[in-house]
Amino acid sequence: MKLSSAMEVEINNLSIDVDKVGYNDGLNFGRFLENMEVVGYTLELSKDQFLTLIEIDYNQIRDEIKADDEAMNDTSDFSESGYCSLEDLFAKEAAFSEIVKGYLGRPLLGKLFVKSQETDFIINSIDKVNVLDNIVLKGRAFKKL
Repeated sequence: MKLSSAMEVEINNLSIDVDKVGYNDGLNFGRFLENMEVVGYTLELSKDQFLTLIEIDYNQIRDEIKADDEAMNDTSDFSESGYCSLEDLFAKEAAFSEIVKGYLGRPLLGKLFVKSQETDFIINSIDKVNVLDNIVLKGRAFKKL
């Protein structure tokens, strides 16, 4: 999926062309090596864009977690939010943040960025998620040498 111009990516507070950004889809997501330069990133997209990209995934994951919670008599971030719709989850910022970081982040990154060896930056973590007028993700990325 090609990105709309409504999405913005900043690396160290400088706007970056989205074609220069990739993401780590491997097991080492969130782990950083000492020999790599690490930079901060901010990714911002509209609520409508976020819903369009990830709502189907959210509904599937939520329903699977709900079935697991009920079968195991357990609780989860989803149960804490009442298994609500993704749009209703916007109003529950703490739960929204945990669900995006734990369940939706990597599927979202996979829809936003093309896997390519030609990128200058590789997103490797989602450290903070905020719901403002837009959805804002912050984290760390590797800068390719």
